Amino acid sequence: MVNLIDVAHAGVRRIQALADQMEISVRVECNDTVLVIGDPALLEQAVLALLDNAIKYNHRGGHVIVRTSIQQGHALLEVSDTGIGIAAEHLSHLGERFYRVDKARSREAGGTGLGLSIARGIAVAHGGTLTLTSIPEQGTTVIITLPLVHGAAPDHIHDAPGSVLSLPERKV
Repeated sequence: MVNLIDVAHAGVRRIQALADQMEISVRVECNDTVLVIGDPALLEQAVLALLDNAIKYNHRGGHVIVRTSIQQGHALLEVSDTGIGIAAEHLSHLGERFYRVDKARSREAGGTGLGLSIARGIAVAHGGTLTLTSIPEQGTTVIITLPLVHGAAPDHIHDAPGSVLSLPERKV
């Protein structure tokens, strides 16, 4: 069993130097133990990919929050940022390997267009999904939903406004 709180904290510890360099605050909000069956190293890799995007496409002085929660019998790991957001016309392409919303900005930030694809693949490999909500110039929220180990606690998640995209499973 893997506690998503541990995965969230490990990811934040590993990305903290980049966040500090960009003057972005990163915090973890976890109220309950959220247990899933899975590979902790792969789940941490998914969180790192999401955190990397949340920091690279944020504003200097911005914020990133990683939340773990339980909703309707599922484990959720959410990464929300106050960054540049993503326009609705790009949402249907996100998760495609090598797709970048703004190729010039992505090259400048060091992006390859693989982060969401990797995170989605890891979520799917664990029987889960990846959902993205974004509002241009307000930020992006990405939620990985995974099967919860039975016997866990009640709901603790909010609905975020904006465009929503559930990325379907794709063959890699």
